[in-house]
Amino acid sequence: MRYGKYLIFFIILMGFAFDQSGQVLSIDQKYNLTKSAGDDLYPSWSPDGSKIVFQSNRDGDWDILVYDLKADSVYNLTNYSYNEQHPVWIKNGSAIAFDADENGELKIYSLAENKGSKALLFDRELQAREASFSISETLVYFSGFDEIKNRWEIYSYEFYYNSLNKLTSIIGENHSPKVSPDEDFILFVNNTMDFPKDKLYLINWHGQPEDKFKEFNMRDPSWAPGGLKIFFVSNRDNRYGEVYSIWIDGSHLERLTEDSLEVRNPVLSPDAKYMAISVKLEIGYDIFLIPMEDY
Repeated sequence: MRYGKYLIFFIILMGFAFDQSGQVLSIDQKYNLTKSAGDDLYPSWSPDGSKIVFQSNRDGDWDILVYDLKADSVYNLTNYSYNEQHPVWIKNGSAIAFDADENGELKIYSLAENKGSKALLFDRELQAREASFSISETLVYFSGFDEIKNRWEIYSYEFYYNSLNKLTSIIGENHSPKVSPDEDFILFVNNTMDFPKDKLYLINWHGQPEDKFKEFNMRDPSWAPGGLKIFFVSNRDNRYGEVYSIWIDGSHLERLTEDSLEVRNPVLSPDAKYMAISVKLEIGYDIFLIPMEDY
């Protein structure tokens, strides 16, 4: 029995390492940045951490807006009569990419932040949405609609060689690709009618599977700046959804929030000091900041 207490300690330690509630992060109304009617979703940090771009339907259709943290102000980047969604910063923060249904089909566009004219990111006969760029911006990963399979798959497009590649062929809808900071891996969500409905997949840059997190529903993935951790939302412990983190090897699962608020799209600032997140209130989703200094 002399090893018994050490075995018990090891089991307890492993339980904490692989499934625990860490420091609970507080969603405080004083950190509500947007305070608007309608839904403000899909925040994306500028590379220098001074601005957050997001989509909003506060004026009816979806537009792209920017929140300037230094000026504490919000302004429209787009105001077209169609829908623009899923914005991300490109070109070292001087431009933004987003998808739009201008002609009835989804395409990805780029637009300079000084409100220049928008342009197609690439011109292919393929509906495309949800762009995610490698840090070198030589590649863009996105969700594209496969007309033959009649479903959304994950694609990459290489700008220099004008090369388009389909990376997945998985039953269900495949969406929300996020490339890792080191450009080696791509996260995406696979949605099926089976349980769990939303599964998080991890593949390498040329499409070979590395891992799949399949134990419970997982959506809205994002990477920590260093690439070791993944943040996501799940209804695993709360039907409204909580924010979790997990290491890319599937270990160190932690629940980071504990409340009755419905949340979407958690994403860390470049310096990892704040998390931007969409929080559902009575009038819709607003963009909040969560300080991470105690995490």
